[in-house]
Amino acid sequence: VFDMEGLISNVNYNVKKTTMVLFINGRLVECTPLKRAIEVVYAATLRRHQKPFVYMSIMLPCEHVDVNVHPTKREVSLLNQENIVEAIQTAVESKLMNSNMARTFHTQTLLPVASGPLNAYKGTPPNPSPGTQVQKVPANKMVRTDSLDPAGRMHIYLQEKPTGKSSKELMYQQVIRRFAHFNAIQLSNPAPIPQLLLMELEEEELTSESQESDNPKDRIVEMNTELLKQKAEMLMEYFCLEIDQEGK
Repeated sequence: VFDMEGLISNVNYNVKKTTMVLFINGRLVECTPLKRAIEVVYAATLRRHQKPFVYMSIMLPCEHVDVNVHPTKREVSLLNQENIVEAIQTAVESKLMNSNMARTFHTQTLLPVASGPLNAYKGTPPNPSPGTQVQKVPANKMVRTDSLDPAGRMHIYLQEKPTGKSSKELMYQQVIRRFAHFNAIQLSNPAPIPQLLLMELEEEELTSESQESDNPKDRIVEMNTELLKQKAEMLMEYFCLEIDQEGK
């Protein structure tokens, strides 16, 4: 159980470096896992190179704080740190999603079309007169307001076509950004891998025409259990699939 209050920047705030001011039990400290978790939430919402400002004050029992992580005692570790970080991450994500309605964008003003036939200069504007400065605006800082303008990066999805294709692309990009950071389901009783493998082999025997196998079921179960235990670190990192040394 812990209490947390704070202030976070919304989606319109724009700096080049994350600023996080964190107090735990009234002491200014750092907690790298918490900072990274919050950065993941913002990365899925903000533009590239756009960073947040975060102030947080967390109160929890003193015996739940380990200050011996770093020689200067600036970096701390928390008891039940994963649960605390996940709870704060969810709260920050909820606030950001609700602030999306107030998001502001810089739009590019469309230039008026010159009267007369465009083929007089084959669609290319004449060179500006001497002394005239043409302001170049980076494309990634503009929001295209004309779906027929081929200069927009999403024009292939928006030119008189349904938005289903663009929605699919958007969701794909969100999944890539947040890969390995989705919430996990924790089983009340860890499932034993050997039992699961044995159930699957018995199911295959019932559905297969051939009842014979070159390897006995016990040997297959043992080999595959050991293989999954060896790959436990990778499975945890990629799929949040936790396998302990007991094979559960």
